[in-house]
Amino acid sequence: MPSKTPDLLPAQELFKETKPGIRYYRILKILPSIPKETPNRPYIEEMDRILSQLYDLQANAAKLESQGKTEHAVALYKQLVEAQFDNPHPYLRLCDYYTKKRNPEQVDHICYCYLQMAQTLTALGYGQPYREELVHTHLRVGRNAPIKVV
Repeated sequence: MPSKTPDLLPAQELFKETKPGIRYYRILKILPSIPKETPNRPYIEEMDRILSQLYDLQANAAKLESQGKTEHAVALYKQLVEAQFDNPHPYLRLCDYYTKKRNPEQVDHICYCYLQMAQTLTALGYGQPYREELVHTHLRVGRNAPIKVV
């Protein structure tokens, strides 16, 4: 990636074609290459905005789920998976939901989405032991093995 990219694009435009969960990490990765004369605060604020939106969506989903509005919660969890959010909760909740609905194809799909997200973050240099443990969990679940979801 050219080191001048941060100069050319406003923070809101940077990597806008990338899913929000991955976009956060891509912006984080370029922060050290931002020239000293370019303020990095807009990029940090954009990262904060991304995380706030994702965590707010997750909180709303959890609240709906606790109120017994499972179908609405599932729709929000799906949005988080589509956004490639780096938090296992939506993936695990959807796996549990689809397991109870006896829909192993959807369980496999959700596990595959988690594996893709984890692989992308590892390729960007953001490998993490906890995420690697969850990769193994999703590999087991994706093979339709039972899992206890917390």
